[in-house]
Parts: sequence; structure tokens; C-alpha cells
Amino acid sequence: MELTELGFDYSNLVSCTVKKKNNLVALILFIVGLSLLPVTIAFLIMYIVQLPMEINDVVTNFGEPGYNAFFFSFLGIFFSSSLACIIFGVLTLFAKPKPYIVMSKDIDYSKFYYIYNYRKHEEIYLTEEFAVVFNTKYNRAYHEVNPDVVKSIFSKFIFWNAFANLTDYKIKHKTKKTVLKFKERNSGRFGSVLTKSYSFSNETNIVPYEVTELISNSYGSTNTQSMNKFFFENINQTQSFEIHPEIRRMLASIN
Repeated sequence: MELTELGFDYSNLVSCTVKKKNNLVALILFIVGLSLLPVTIAFLIMYIVQLPMEINDVVTNFGEPGYNAFFFSFLGIFFSSSLACIIFGVLTLFAKPKPYIVMSKDIDYSKFYYIYNYRKHEEIYLTEEFAVVFNTKYNRAYHEVNPDVVKSIFSKFIFWNAFANLTDYKIKHKTKKTVLKFKERNSGRFGSVLTKSYSFSNETNIVPYEVTELISNSYGSTNTQSMNKFFFENINQTQSFEIHPEIRRMLASIN
């Protein structure tokens, strides 16, 4: 794919800070919270109209201690669970995005990426030739030079790196965004196919300021794997960030 087909060219991106927000967690919380509401409302209506209930194989009428105890506990649990999911969903949705990638150049003007992999408690210094991975949980660092492993790290984190090699894809130019959609084989699951969709905002400086990623997995049925939003800041400017001391030590020993 010619990157100019998108209306911008990621090869012109020299440096930036990318922040990320995971919207899939918020979506799951909203789905769970809203799915509990109909059950809560149905039992509330039953209580209001005073319908008899069979509790422990015994028909219990409105006003009896067992009747009230059942409805109060049931409604309390379901309503509080639903409310908690919705509240945490809202908080997650409006939470500030976290630093995800810093793209910059070293003293030799060689490009590198500094990646924050919060899920695995890792910070990664990535170049075309090698990666230095530091695990903040176990306080361990290692130097990775296997080309296949380095390539897989690029594929996992630097999502725009794959665009230039696409041959089967669809691009839609809309009023407020441009959408790129393509499929690729999921190496983690035999026979499954990943459908990836990227929506680029039309507010652009070299590259779009905002990118929304939606990845779904097709294996018998389709399910959403990730739903992320990326924010590009300080595009082609000097980046301000800290490289972990353990990564600095290993880089010094490599050089």
C-alpha cells in the first residue's frame, strides 16, 4: 500500500509521543451493567405489584418476612452491581490516556522506540536491530537480538509499521475520518483471522492526532480482541521522557 493513499504518510514521522486508552474495558463494564438492569427492573415491578413468590418451594406472599428479605437482598445485589459497573465504566472511559510509545533518535541519530507495556510490567527499548526489555516487576533486563522476535515486537506495538506492506485492504474517506480495514492471520491461534480497523481523525499534523483501533478475531464466531484509542503528541519535536536506569546500563554495555 502506498501510504499517501491515506492522505498522510507515516514515513514522514520522525519523532512523537503516543498515548493510549483502552476502551474495551469500559465497553465490557457498560454491557454487564446494562444487562443487569432489565432483571432488576423486572423484579422491582414484581415487588411493586405484590406478586406471590415461590421461595425454597414455599409460596410466599407480599408482606411476609421471607418475601421482603428475598426482594431486598436480590434487588440490592443486582442494583448495586449494575450501578458499580456503569460508574466504573464511565470512570474508565474518561480516564486520561497513558504513555504508550515514545519515538525518538539517539545520539547517533538512529531511530528507536521506547515502549510501555503495562500489562506485562515491561519497558522496552526497540530498534530495527535489537530490543532491550526490562521487567519492572521482577527487576530483570535482557537483550534481544533474534530478528524474528524483534520483528514480532514491532508488529505488536508499532501498528503503523505494517501499513506499507499491505496488499489486501480497504480505505474509506469520510467527512471526519479516514478508515483503513484489513485482515491478517493470527499467529497465536491456528486457523483464526484478525480483522483490523483503524480510524484516523482528519485533524492532521504529519500524521493524525487521534487513531482508533478495533481488532476482532474470527474463529467460528467473531469476538472483539481490543478497542484502543491512540493520541499522537509532540509530532516531530524533541521528546522529553526518562529511560529506565537498568535499560541505560544495558545499552552502555552493548555499545
